[in-house]
Order: sequence, then C-alpha cells, then structure tokens
Amino acid sequence: MGARAARGERAGRTVLVTAYAKAPHGTSMYEVYKHCGVVLEIDPLDHRVVAAEFTVITDLAGEFLRRLVVGYDVSRGVEPLARKLSQQYLAPSQQAMIRCLAVAFQRYNERAGHREQAAPAGEAAPSRLRPAVGREFRGEQD
Repeated sequence: MGARAARGERAGRTVLVTAYAKAPHGTSMYEVYKHCGVVLEIDPLDHRVVAAEFTVITDLAGEFLRRLVVGYDVSRGVEPLARKLSQQYLAPSQQAMIRCLAVAFQRYNERAGHREQAAPAGEAAPSRLRPAVGREFRGEQD
C-alpha cells in the first residue's frame, strides 16, 4: 500500500492538533509570523504522529522538524522529544517550538487521548495516556 493510500485510510480515525507560541523577538520568524505553530496529525490507535507541519521561515527547517516528529509516540510525553530538539534544532525559535509541541501534546491528551478506541479484532485496546503529558516539561508535579 502506498503512502497516500495509507494516509487516506488513517484519515477517518486520526486527530488534528494545533498549538502556537510567541516567536522570539528579533527573529525572522517574529517579523514574518509573530508566532510559531505546529500542526500534528496523530493516530489515536497507537498515539503516533503521522504527519506534521510547522510555521517556520525555510522549507529545510520545516522538513528537518518533520523528520524529528513524524513517527513519535506522544504517549511517551514531550520530554524525550524536547531533549532531541534541544540537541538537534539549534535555532532561536527552539524553545518556542518545544513549547508548541508541549501544548499540542497536552491538548491531544486532554481532548482525544482519553477516548476509548476500538481495537481491531484480536488486539488489546490501547492504554490511556498519562493525564500529566506536558506537565513534567513545565516542571509541574501531579
């Protein structure tokens, strides 16, 4: 099955999550957009990001971020992905982008992650996400 057919098959069950944060002052991103944003398409059956777009100035930056994020299991929380971005995405918008991801993960967790999903025949239903996804990143405790 091709990538386009797989995306079409998933479209009936995926969830689209967006989040935005203020872009750092003095950057091209701030001058053009004022904010940075992420749009994530997540498959609630396995909590993996299947597609991602980012508000960035260059196509290369968007593609780089996409490669880091697509396939990530959001049920792991944002911390491992934030560490990866801190090490590999060395841009003035790094912290704003991490904040966007944390908000998107939290939004997914609060709105979509707790819905029970029907499992395919012969498979166990996926477990619910931890209610604190995103809190650990901000230093909050349960």
